[in-house]
Amino acid sequence: MSWQSEGWPSPIELFYHCEGEPSAPALYLQHGWPTSSFDFQELSAALSSDFFVCALDTPGYGFSDKPDGYPYSILEDGEIVQTFIEDVMGADEVLLLTHDKGDSVGLELLRRYVNGSVSFLLTEFVMLNGSIHLEQAELSSFQTMLLDPEQGPSLAAQLDGTILAQGLSASVYSPSLDPTEVADLASVLDFDDGTDRLHQTIQYLEERRIYEDDRWLAALAQSRVPTTLIWGELDPVAVPAVADYVWDEVLASRPAPADYWRLPCGNHYVQNDRPQEVLAIVRREAIPIDQTSECEEAYLFRTNDGGS
Repeated sequence: MSWQSEGWPSPIELFYHCEGEPSAPALYLQHGWPTSSFDFQELSAALSSDFFVCALDTPGYGFSDKPDGYPYSILEDGEIVQTFIEDVMGADEVLLLTHDKGDSVGLELLRRYVNGSVSFLLTEFVMLNGSIHLEQAELSSFQTMLLDPEQGPSLAAQLDGTILAQGLSASVYSPSLDPTEVADLASVLDFDDGTDRLHQTIQYLEERRIYEDDRWLAALAQSRVPTTLIWGELDPVAVPAVADYVWDEVLASRPAPADYWRLPCGNHYVQNDRPQEVLAIVRREAIPIDQTSECEEAYLFRTNDGGS
């Protein structure tokens, strides 16, 4: 998919992939920082039996272009995703499933939906772990260093895909990735020298500081789209306090259906750590019980029937 950003001299190319029958219900997956749609490979394959599943790498990520100095922005990402759903997927209705930075992209898309500027019906919004309210999040020293205008560029220059993949594996996956999985993730992170742009792409956190309350959570409060939070409790950054805040301040009293699921053995990449549980929640099936595991299964922590 080609995309022309306002003020940028030439179009950039964005990678996407779709699975399933185009006639099936549409499902769009939005990745987070610093990874890509690769995060959803297991979910996408499984859900393609029920949905027409599509995922796109936003500018600066995965197999999409990563121009130096590009105006990487969640606001533009929302416009890109809207265009993709309307023009590429051709969807009249879509279920939205997002993760990490992608949660804010989804909230920007929801704002557009609430304002009546999209052509499709948003049937459901599912959010996985993401620091969508920064006051409750616990950013890592790595993130704060990358955000710094002096430290960020030099830190990014010292990284490569293997170093980053190993760091992510040790901190935000439970269990940690095996060597093959680390190598696979590293190969995606290294594409087009992707780690060189980390200090630029992470600036989305500054957009969150500006827009998280008055723009994005306000849109969530205003919308009547059924919403589900699926949260890994082991996340050291987007800790459960983030989801608690969003539930207590927005979803608990909103006159629309909402569920809040906790996954005791899930970390930040909960879709990778506990894919069968996430799949069951999305499909509204019984949570699978693994008799060989010491993990507690996912549980419904809070629910709101919307006053029905």
